[in-house]
Amino acid sequence: MMKRIQAYFQNEDQAEGVRAKLQALRADNVLVEPIPEDNHEMTDVLQGVFSPREEGSNHERQVLTADVSEEDYDRVRLIIKESNGHLEE
Repeated sequence: MMKRIQAYFQNEDQAEGVRAKLQALRADNVLVEPIPEDNHEMTDVLQGVFSPREEGSNHERQVLTADVSEEDYDRVRLIIKESNGHLEE
């Protein structure tokens, strides 16, 4: 059975690295998108999770969504954590 996950990253490189690892695990519907700056609810939540961005930083925070098998879920959590991501649970 598949489980939908949503994880947040400080930049695209982190999110894309996790995307590649999840695709190797045969995750489905893996999508990486920037979090719009005008999504104040989400950006406020993430400020509590991630350290502040440096002034002038052009890195957009990213959200990764995917469907992963329940048997791979613990491994996926570890991959996200090791990549400095935050998994919404």
